[in-house]
Amino acid sequence: MSLAEHLSAYHALQPLNHGEGLSLYTKAGVRGHGAPDPALGLLQRAEVAGRLLDASNTAGQFAAAQYHHCKHTQVLSASRAELRALTQSFETVDRVSVSAGAIWDKPQAQVDHVALLPSIDKGTARVTAELRGAHARLVVGGVLHMVMHKDGGAKRYEKSARAIFGQAEVAAKQNGWRLTRAVKTVAAETTVASPEFQVADLTLTAAPGVYAAGKLDPGSAFLLETIDIQTVSAKRVLDIGCGYGLLSLKAALAGAAVTALDDDLLAVRATHQNAQTYGLDVRCLHSDVDSELSGETFDRVLMNPPFHVAKQVKLELPTAFIAAAHAHLTIGGELILVANKALPYEALLTSFSYWEMVAANQRFKVLRAIK
Repeated sequence: MSLAEHLSAYHALQPLNHGEGLSLYTKAGVRGHGAPDPALGLLQRAEVAGRLLDASNTAGQFAAAQYHHCKHTQVLSASRAELRALTQSFETVDRVSVSAGAIWDKPQAQVDHVALLPSIDKGTARVTAELRGAHARLVVGGVLHMVMHKDGGAKRYEKSARAIFGQAEVAAKQNGWRLTRAVKTVAAETTVASPEFQVADLTLTAAPGVYAAGKLDPGSAFLLETIDIQTVSAKRVLDIGCGYGLLSLKAALAGAAVTALDDDLLAVRATHQNAQTYGLDVRCLHSDVDSELSGETFDRVLMNPPFHVAKQVKLELPTAFIAAAHAHLTIGGELILVANKALPYEALLTSFSYWEMVAANQRFKVLRAIK
């Protein structure tokens, strides 16, 4: 399969079998794509009615299952990949709206029920922010339904939910998964801070759970140690999977015209805020790989591709990153990427006119390819 075919396959929306009379879609890069989500089966035991906020990141499956029980459902996601599928699924469905954002964003309306699969892979601060956000979105007496696995810290986070909500109990268990029902007993103001941190001589900020927030990712650090970032001066640079924007900011400070892309809306917000802090004009796009780009091309592409969806290794995503780089580089343009040493990206680089391993250490390798 060519890189162009890989990219087309990645972007394709695929029908999702569902028995509620609604036509749902999913795609690569969305949680549960390619295999049933074991958490979803337990979450669907939750009893909901009235106004529902579905923040479960299950490609709308929970919302669809509860459709006939709810007065209105808002399906919320920060993932551009999932939002593309959700829009296709619900754009003509009454009583369902699709929104981009974080659950702790200032609510436009409160709801009776929230469905949540907490982002345990993104750390304690992110889960706590999601619990506080759910509390803020609920009316007093409203119910949070959340599912976590016991090996992912479910019992610890259940205690957090009890402290925030005032009342929480395990409603069902299945194969290590736990469905917890938390009731909001009192109203309270909720704010989620994006703390400042220092990395690579920069003072930056990012919301909880943005990739590597609060620290210097070792892969990105190795990339910056390996290349001379000053060589991007006056170049058009594309940063695919920008995170909180470190590579984008370094390139912009070196004089490049930078476009930064990320699937995570919170990462895009962080990159935009960090660029503003330093007076940099970085173009920040909430994009499912290159979904928000047209036919534009770049002189250089920088990337540290993610290879996990939830906790599963998924190579469709880094393959799409590399394919997008090839599609959007000028002839003679250069891709620089850093990756874990064991990941088999070299075979994909044979579609370029030239490639080489620039550097390697015990954990990472930096690869360079010319279109």
